[in-house]
Amino acid sequence: MNELILDPSLNWLVTFIASFLIWIMIFAFIVFYAIRKKIQKEIVFRIILSTFLAWFISELIKKVMPSIRPFKINGYPPLTITIPEGGSFPSSHTSAAFGLAVAIFFYKPELGFAFLLGALTVAAGRILANVHYFIDILGGIFLGGTVSYLINRFYLQKKAKK
Repeated sequence: MNELILDPSLNWLVTFIASFLIWIMIFAFIVFYAIRKKIQKEIVFRIILSTFLAWFISELIKKVMPSIRPFKINGYPPLTITIPEGGSFPSSHTSAAFGLAVAIFFYKPELGFAFLLGALTVAAGRILANVHYFIDILGGIFLGGTVSYLINRFYLQKKAKK
């Protein structure tokens, strides 16, 4: 699939995006938190919880509803540093990226918008890397966004009751 669409000279870029961009986003958030001492610990907790819980739930779904990855069907190798094992649906990278991005968006929309662009790039990279289908990405977007929304809503309700 990807060899038919992409110029092979771009494989390194797809591999980088599909394998490392999520970690760069997490590192960028940590750096932002370290620089901005004014950010409340509760907000940091919500962002980290959203990211981790979205990833964790996606991994649970994969165990319950196994699905075959594209590279196992179409015969083209995955363009990732490691060869993904387990199910394809939903994309854990996309779930975590959107959990992170949406949680940051609730805190600081202008920064969250940049993280949402990064999350979309992660999602596209996972498709181009031949490790996920579009439906896997949609599932990851929905899961990450929903988890982040529910965590944010829970904390706002809890805060309003005080």
